[in-house]
Amino acid sequence: RHVQVTNEAASYNPNNITLEEYFGQDPSVKPTREIGRPKVMTAKLKTYKAHLWLCNDYQLSLNDQVLPIVELMAEYNPFFHKLEEFLTKQLPSGFPMRVEIPLYHIL
Repeated sequence: RHVQVTNEAASYNPNNITLEEYFGQDPSVKPTREIGRPKVMTAKLKTYKAHLWLCNDYQLSLNDQVLPIVELMAEYNPFFHKLEEFLTKQLPSGFPMRVEIPLYHIL
């Protein structure tokens, strides 16, 4: 069966991929050429300095008692989301008594 390609459809195919190439690819193999408009990607990298004060013998457990509350608040507040990301990183042992993170600079 032969399909006629219009000029409008050809404008979305800058790499001139044929129908056989488009539909005949194995889905587990990454395509060698882009299909459709070229991707425009940007990346931002921001660094920040955080301070953490720890106590080795404190009654509360960070993972069992505090982190579930922070995770719940992180769904609704971007500042808590950043705090959750910081607390789930590999931290030294102990309970954080004070955390100082510049939240406004990392958004």
